[in-house]
Amino acid sequence: MKIYATLILEHVMVRLYVHLLGANGRTGLCVQNLVEWEDWSVCSESCSPGTQNRIRSCYNENGTLVNNTECENLESFVEEQSCNDDLCLEWSEWEAEAECSALCRSDANQTYARTCINLTNLTLHEDICYSDTRTCDGPSICPPTWGEWEDWSVCSESCSPGTQNRIRSCYNESGTLVKNTECENLESFVEEQSCNDDLCLEWSEWELPKLNVLLYVDPVQIKRSPEHVSIKQI
Repeated sequence: MKIYATLILEHVMVRLYVHLLGANGRTGLCVQNLVEWEDWSVCSESCSPGTQNRIRSCYNENGTLVNNTECENLESFVEEQSCNDDLCLEWSEWEAEAECSALCRSDANQTYARTCINLTNLTLHEDICYSDTRTCDGPSICPPTWGEWEDWSVCSESCSPGTQNRIRSCYNESGTLVKNTECENLESFVEEQSCNDDLCLEWSEWELPKLNVLLYVDPVQIKRSPEHVSIKQI
């Protein structure tokens, strides 16, 4: 009985094998297939030569996605190639084109630039490869500033053109008076201007009148040119 059961099992296995066998002697189950390649990835570098790759997946005969390990030549599911071969090989460090213009407790845009160390055609590159705009922050504490101007001083000359000046003081952000050296442009704490511009430019020396007669000269009446001396005869 046991021998009979074994023979039946062998017969079933043979029929199953024949069923799975194709006309060309291969098994009826198809080997898993790798499908079409996907698009190339973005280049790993935007402004210099880099690499990019593409992949393909493994599907069984029913079109179902399966693990790549079920396809032959596992390493063939990915391809890699170089890209941006004509771009700059090496760039300099980024450098700010100007100091940050942000005022205290504020920010501003600051432009940075860099150059290609190797001889290359920059027109092949995007602007972002050699020019960049970044945000910079101003000082956290506002520096002292100049206050209002005081009144003009008295003219340095009373009867001729002269000069007069006015000054202003330096205050911190709390309104406290501080040294002028703490404000920017130290020389700007004083202003000077001309005054009495329409008065006589040059006077003669003071002189007493020269007369042959005895005269009484009133000191109060002594004048200098361009005016004549006023005298009174005794």
